Amino acid sequence: MEYRNLQQLISSEDHFADQAEYLQAFLERLTRDHLVRAASPPLSEAMFQNIVNDLTSAHQVDVVSMRMMPRSDRDGVVLLRLAITARADINAIRDFLLAVENNPRMLFFEELEIRQISQNERRFYHFNAHLAAVTKH
Repeated sequence: MEYRNLQQLISSEDHFADQAEYLQAFLERLTRDHLVRAASPPLSEAMFQNIVNDLTSAHQVDVVSMRMMPRSDRDGVVLLRLAITARADINAIRDFLLAVENNPRMLFFEELEIRQISQNERRFYHFNAHLAAVTKH
């Protein structure tokens, strides 16, 4: 019985090799297409900032300040963290939120605050957010 099981395992070697290749290719595609990853952690942070800058520019969100926050490590996955303070029309903020949510990179909001600038100015809002991006180093 053991001989037969061993024989089946040996005959399945090519199948296992094909599965390993497929999984390796899948992992590489996932890393390339969905993680914010560069050659080093500081370069990954710069890439994250560029992605957020592109999204804010595309949706007419006026960024007042942007700063990197300390990275956090959860279960072998590193979260890049970014705080932004911005000002924009409520529709632009909505569009920006949707753009982050629908971005192919693994981006998400850790904290979000939207508040009216003043009672007289009902069109523009202050917008504070802590964004995070998934990376692996």
